Amino acid sequence: MHRRGHRKSRNGCIECKRRHMKCDESRPRCANCTTVQRICEYADSQGSARKADAASPVTSSAVATPASPEHAASTPAETSETTRSAEENGTPAFSPASAPSQLQTPPQSSSPQNPRNRSAVLDAGDHDEPVNVTHAELALHFSMATMLPELDANLAETGTKIVKGEAVKSPFLLYECMAISARHLSILRPERYSFFLRQSVQLQTRAIAMYNATTLDESNSVASVLFSAILNRHALVDVLANRDGDFSSFLDRFVHSILLQKGIRVVFNEASPQLLESELQPIMNWATPDRDTVTVGHHCDELRRLISLTSALDPVGKEACRRAVHFLQLAFDNVANPTPGKSAYQIAYVWGIYLPDEFCALLKSRKPEAVAVMAWYAALLHQSRNTWQVGDAGVFILNSISEFLGPEWAHWLEWPFSVLRDGLR
Repeated sequence: MHRRGHRKSRNGCIECKRRHMKCDESRPRCANCTTVQRICEYADSQGSARKADAASPVTSSAVATPASPEHAASTPAETSETTRSAEENGTPAFSPASAPSQLQTPPQSSSPQNPRNRSAVLDAGDHDEPVNVTHAELALHFSMATMLPELDANLAETGTKIVKGEAVKSPFLLYECMAISARHLSILRPERYSFFLRQSVQLQTRAIAMYNATTLDESNSVASVLFSAILNRHALVDVLANRDGDFSSFLDRFVHSILLQKGIRVVFNEASPQLLESELQPIMNWATPDRDTVTVGHHCDELRRLISLTSALDPVGKEACRRAVHFLQLAFDNVANPTPGKSAYQIAYVWGIYLPDEFCALLKSRKPEAVAVMAWYAALLHQSRNTWQVGDAGVFILNSISEFLGPEWAHWLEWPFSVLRDGLR
């Protein structure tokens, strides 16, 4: 009996072999390692490993670097999925926050409704596949109503047409549309959860690689903004659904998603001249909450009082917390009295855009007062728990905060727990 010859190349890099991925064998760094900013090593003929230069990221001029030092300090090594779960899942992370900015794959997470069958996802492999019937199903399944459930129905219909028209011209957008469709179907069809989650990971990784390889100009500025917005929402979905690790790990992922949201805001601002002359203008107007609106409700009065009384925060820290609370109160005002043409829950999805850098720093340092503010955000999320993107995230976050802070902080959390128990009043 003759042994069949080995048709696969044995010359791939060590990292791709470890992750069981198809390596394109590019030197000094292969495409996979370049995309996810991993150290790329090849074994030479003598069996020793040769390390490629990993210092230069794949860059894109379309996503601007957040200007603050806080953002610049949040490197992929610090804020991406560096926890045990990312390495076990073989799933790379996403960050817009280095100079110049780069795009990386966001962490794929466990669904609160459908605990992830990790082995099934990994065993499926990470190799690229030709376009198939599944891809067609995912492309047809995409809609702005799915991606932005808080979007007005008429705008969602218009937006879907715009996205699909741009996706035909810009493959990176098409692949990300398919990726978020797969993420949605993983929730809708729990019996095929692992299959669709794997599709989501693969398609998103491919989309980001395409985006990084694309020359961006006015001709694809609309597609670039749409891609960034969809990728941003996709990343938030993953963060809210992820149950891996402890609450400290969740905070790292959440802060990372805030930096991403701020990066997306920069993209919108830079592309605004072209966008204001495009069909996206109505959606842009809808998607921009007025940050200077005066609050009218009293849902956060107790939180404001506690912040003013604490001696553990300096004036800068207190002001950062007050700004974070201001937008929480705006959100609760919207829930109580929705603005015509606006979603009552819009700020729940974009709260991170308006958080001061100082507040993000407090979260990163695990300052208890800032963590307690997150409890009010959990109560806000609980108001939109019926959407596929949120689910039981509010309950999970609030219970995790309570355990993290301990009983001595129970008086800070009384109101959020009352919302989960009795509803918003």
